Amino acid sequence: MKRFWEDINDENLDVLQEFLESDMKYEGCKEIEDKFKEKIGASTVLKTEKVKMNRNKTVKNEAGKSGKRKKLKIYMVLAAVLVLVCSIGAAASYGKWYPQNPGTYKGDSVKVHGTSSYTWDESKQDYVGEKEKEKEKESSSQVLSSAEFLQKAQAVLQMIGAESVDVSKMKLQYQKNEVWNREEVEITFPMEGNQDKTSVTFDRESGNFLKAHFWRGENSNQGTVMSDKKALEAARGWYERLPYPQGYQYTNVSKIDDHCWMYSFCRNLDIELNGKTVSLRNPYEEARISIDPTNGKLILCNSFYVPLLDDHKEGDVPLTEQEARKIADKACSESILNDKTTKVAAEIEIVHPKYEVIQSYREKFSEETDKSIVQKALTEEKTVITEIAGIEKNYHNYSVTRLAWKISYEKPDELFKNITYVYVDLYTGEILLQDRIG
Repeated sequence: MKRFWEDINDENLDVLQEFLESDMKYEGCKEIEDKFKEKIGASTVLKTEKVKMNRNKTVKNEAGKSGKRKKLKIYMVLAAVLVLVCSIGAAASYGKWYPQNPGTYKGDSVKVHGTSSYTWDESKQDYVGEKEKEKEKESSSQVLSSAEFLQKAQAVLQMIGAESVDVSKMKLQYQKNEVWNREEVEITFPMEGNQDKTSVTFDRESGNFLKAHFWRGENSNQGTVMSDKKALEAARGWYERLPYPQGYQYTNVSKIDDHCWMYSFCRNLDIELNGKTVSLRNPYEEARISIDPTNGKLILCNSFYVPLLDDHKEGDVPLTEQEARKIADKACSESILNDKTTKVAAEIEIVHPKYEVIQSYREKFSEETDKSIVQKALTEEKTVITEIAGIEKNYHNYSVTRLAWKISYEKPDELFKNITYVYVDLYTGEILLQDRIG
């Protein structure tokens, strides 16, 4: 880069401008510099020395000094432009999804924009209340009106058999789910006493049903637990009845207690890798159905829709297991790597990246080598969670998942299970996530 600036003179300024505005494709900073030098010619240095000698003879007054300052400003601007172009070229050469900072939030994970109450009017056969105010609050990006969301909520209650819920009064709340960086509409139905509220939640911009909670009263705590087979049939029946994407496969059950079993139904994908078909499960495209196993009735349902972003092109070669392990080793402690009893295993999975992990290893790798593309391409925050006046600042979740090598390091001789997992992007080689048990 030093030689680059030594080679520039006044006669090259127009050439540089033409070069930077051209549609040449760059693979990185070095290629930009090489092409630029090729374009301006090998005689640049000699011309530069002539210009310097002439300036030393002619610049003798304040006007000349002013001219120098102006020219220096021009060079500084050109330097900034070149750095920007280098950054863009470097990011482009990365070739795949580049996980940038998804943004942060402070405080609560749900931020309320506003609420409105509605009461059913028999004479008008409609809900009345703060509807006119609510119309002003409706976002231009939402697909349904407040009235339509109220109707959808009632339809969901009918699906889940919540006939006992009083739908004559409702509260509609516009809110932002900060964790998923998503606008939502939550509709709640008042219940007597201190009982848990019955609620239905939708994605505000797509109108998709997200989740519902229905407290059925003290009777739900009676009865004996049914068999695993019958409980699964009940949970699957609820999943197929609700307005969730269909075709998901049952994956597992979490038996929280004798009155709440949570079933997971996930999307299965067939991925082509090196000419072979690999079947994978995406745990981030999931519907969770919680039932009371004493009677099979629905208690809670929730959904996640974080689809796989598989942006590799024909001819792209995925990392081998050996290549992925070499990268993952950098994320492990020496005690794990040097322990001969450590068992290392590898498999391909779908993973949800975490920015705080990605950024921490970008910084670590950039210290080890000056070839780090990511550090040259972007300058981003370095702190995962920062305490500011007692309020935590956290990162939003990404809205996509990625194919990755899951490298596990297990120390079998430990008293308690001790496993470290490192997830390496299948095509870009970035460390997307790190997890540990024990």
